Amino acid sequence: MATKERFKTNYPGVFFIEGKAVGRTGTEKIYYIRYRHDGKLTEEKAGRQYADDMTPARAAGLRAQRVEGKQLSNQGKRDEAVQLANKHNIAWLYSEYRKMLANPEKADDGRFRLYLQNCFGEKEPHELIQLDIDRVVRRLLKRLAPHTVSTAITLLKRTINYGVRRDLCKPLSFSIDLPKVVKKIDNKRNRYLSVEEAGTLLETLRRHSEQTYRMALVSLNTGMRFGEIASLRWQHIDIKTRTIKVMDPKNSENRMVFMTDAIFEMFEGLEKEKPDKLVFPSRVGGIQSDASHSFHRSVDELGLNDGIDDRRLKVVFHTLRHTAASWLVNQGITLPVIAKILGHKTLQMTERYSHVNDESVKKAMATFDQQQTKKDNEETKYKQYS
Repeated sequence: MATKERFKTNYPGVFFIEGKAVGRTGTEKIYYIRYRHDGKLTEEKAGRQYADDMTPARAAGLRAQRVEGKQLSNQGKRDEAVQLANKHNIAWLYSEYRKMLANPEKADDGRFRLYLQNCFGEKEPHELIQLDIDRVVRRLLKRLAPHTVSTAITLLKRTINYGVRRDLCKPLSFSIDLPKVVKKIDNKRNRYLSVEEAGTLLETLRRHSEQTYRMALVSLNTGMRFGEIASLRWQHIDIKTRTIKVMDPKNSENRMVFMTDAIFEMFEGLEKEKPDKLVFPSRVGGIQSDASHSFHRSVDELGLNDGIDDRRLKVVFHTLRHTAASWLVNQGITLPVIAKILGHKTLQMTERYSHVNDESVKKAMATFDQQQTKKDNEETKYKQYS
């Protein structure tokens, strides 16, 4: 191929050739720069006259930045892109570790996404220091049980250890200490709402956020988890059959949820989007990872958590799921049916709600009280005639 003629400009180290224009007819100037940096002579393309809006002055400015080392050369940028593509950060290591597992746990994906991704995902293991781990642990312990935090940090350790064993990353320069769990306690949340509390909460939510209100309404009427609701797409909603498909839930078993009248009317009133669009997207259009500030604001406004320091008794979004289950129990629905509605893998998970039937408990205690009173009266009567 013949060498094209080079034309000098009024700027040192800047020249151009003429070539076929891109996106238009005719020709255009293609500017190049020559410079030395760290003793190495480099010649590279600066840009096209029309396609890149390049001028001799701009090319000279670009050259000056390269000479001073303020900007990478074109080859340097390509090398950096390759390096970034091959960067074995913790998010990439976790994806590889998960591929290796015969039966990866769905719960681990949730733990990584909720507790590890934002803090460690973009970092390589050798970039971590003990202080990074300690800060995350302290922050998580403010809202999670020690056992939950310990499980999340253990997942981080497993991921890094996998990378070290496969020579994909360097080992940590320190040992990760897990949060101490003094004793095994029942960390299950035991708070559920009365019909009046739920109604007031829904009204307050609606004033602050229509979307958060709708998500809460779905949970109260179906017992669906927040993550399941946040992941709903319009292809999962069937107005004709009044059903909701819950796909890839926490227990990995898909299920069908039937709409109550309240849910049916809500969905029927919404403008349907494309099948792959989220029903309840975040502000940036993605899947929400946690209940919005509007929910916590509404709970605080109603004082539902005032004076309560036990996290198991505090009202959170998951309380709505527990509330739905407790209402089903109080209506006499059997535990196996409730387990199917909630998507529990085992009946043991549903048995936690067996104690919430207040009316049954009250009747049982009233009967017990009557029997004790009758027994005391008989003993008193016996003593009087003895």
